[in-house]
Amino acid sequence: SDSSDVLARNPVRENPRRVAPLDPFTVRAIDGARPDAFSPDDARENMCEPKSVDAKVWGSPRALDYIVSPSDPVWPQNCENRTDLCDVLRRVAVNREVLAAVANSQAPGLDEFLRMLKALNIPNFMVIALDVPLSVKLTSLGVPYYLKIDDVQGNHKVSAKKFALIEEFVAVGCSVLLTDTDVAYQQNPFPYLYRDSDIESMSDGFDNDSANGFLQTIDDASMGPARKRAGSFRAAALNSGMWYVG
Repeated sequence: SDSSDVLARNPVRENPRRVAPLDPFTVRAIDGARPDAFSPDDARENMCEPKSVDAKVWGSPRALDYIVSPSDPVWPQNCENRTDLCDVLRRVAVNREVLAAVANSQAPGLDEFLRMLKALNIPNFMVIALDVPLSVKLTSLGVPYYLKIDDVQGNHKVSAKKFALIEEFVAVGCSVLLTDTDVAYQQNPFPYLYRDSDIESMSDGFDNDSANGFLQTIDDASMGPARKRAGSFRAAALNSGMWYVG
């Protein structure tokens, strides 16, 4: 679509703070300090407790360019050749979002993972089952699932399949918080998503800088006068163990 189309769906929002003139979006100038999830001075009794976003500091999230507009009453859409998926989403999704795990019947730790999520009573949890034995088991447990038979074996190969599977969800207008079966949850994660980016992902960062990114000065004597003037942005890799696709 042309730029006017994009602007119509993603209007530039007025903000009292100084902004950078980017078209079609604006970037907020943040005056607040970046929160540090790794700080030893964290006052919370349980340091794993999620922090809610302070909209006064960080502003409200920009509108995303959804396949199906949130205001469109017809949902899901584009269900041709995806009727099974759409049927499950109509029953399971909350606010057009699901928490989904991709697994086959041989996935290690699957029983413990399912017990945890059933205990948390997250209503929009489902499994993308890759084989019939798992679908039979999920039926007996009362866990919603989407059966997508695939004989792929091994955790890396299963991870590679995730991208094509999630494309199906996004195509019909459903946002997905995709999770590995070895991720532990203490409560429903959806209230703590900021939803200002098409993809939000877990990071392999081990501290605040490596998780959020930092500028590293290049110190190389061969650069002569340019030594310590050039820099690069560094960040840890994102991890497909938990990521949200809007």
